[in-house]
Amino acid sequence: MTPTTSSETEIETTETSLTLRRTFDAPRGRVWRAFTDADAMAQWYGGELMDVEIHALETEPGGSFSITMRDDETYDIEGEFLEVVEHERVVHTWYVGQVTVELTDVAGGTEIELTHDGLPDRETTDMHAQGWGDAVDSLATVLASDEPVTTDTSDAPAAGTTEAAEFDPSAYDVTITRTFDASREAVWAAWTDPEQVAQWWGPEGFTVPHCELDVRPGGSFHVDMEAPDGTVYPDAGEVLEVEAPERLVLVSRAFEDEEGTYQLETQSTVTFEADGERTQLTLDAEVLTATPEVAVHLEGMELGWTGSFEKLEAYLSEAEVGRA
Repeated sequence: MTPTTSSETEIETTETSLTLRRTFDAPRGRVWRAFTDADAMAQWYGGELMDVEIHALETEPGGSFSITMRDDETYDIEGEFLEVVEHERVVHTWYVGQVTVELTDVAGGTEIELTHDGLPDRETTDMHAQGWGDAVDSLATVLASDEPVTTDTSDAPAAGTTEAAEFDPSAYDVTITRTFDASREAVWAAWTDPEQVAQWWGPEGFTVPHCELDVRPGGSFHVDMEAPDGTVYPDAGEVLEVEAPERLVLVSRAFEDEEGTYQLETQSTVTFEADGERTQLTLDAEVLTATPEVAVHLEGMELGWTGSFEKLEAYLSEAEVGRA
């Protein structure tokens, strides 16, 4: 097996296969869309030197994969999706061989492992290793930018247009599982005591100057998040379900337009599972309604929750030290 590297990309090859690994400083949902959304894929798939036109990207078992890549020559590539596990694994045939992409949460972002096997000879393998390496370098550049890895929303279509009708809020649903080195009771309290919530809620660098939380079915909550630049983002809603200390369901609304209508509504289901003296927490954040205008904020939702959980972990650790 021959190992090579391209920038921060590690590639190992045999005569008939290659395996590529790289870690991106981006949430898994954002990386997943880069491999499963046609507009997002077109931004990076050809690397620096090739133009890409995507004709079909039906990301479900049996769905079509059809693209054209061009440099001095034209390459038409047809395939079929064999396996799709949301946010985890996608497998499809290629014009030669089979491509498997697996995504894993790691410290600092998301690791991909791309395997292309069934290649006919060393020359073809080396050619594809170069191509995949260049493409993944381009993907890293796209992910490092502030632009969303999806259809461009800088000129968001007006409500009621054909373009707006194609906007799919459910594509931004997020599921995160994390284990905290604290008891279930302590983690539950950190989610249900307003004073504690204010210590960790929001992405890194954000503070919470105001927090109200009435933890009972039908109770209301209101959290103001203040960004480093002083912008305040209100988040308000209601509590739907409370099963202390096991399950909490909230509906939140944000981003009012000029008429006072919320442009984003999400439902968050949080489960707390005891694991000895530790707690496994699972967050399922479902986008119930959203307008295309908030797509850029939806792109950052998983990253925002990940940052909040980093702060929650630090808060729980400090609280444990204080109790010792």
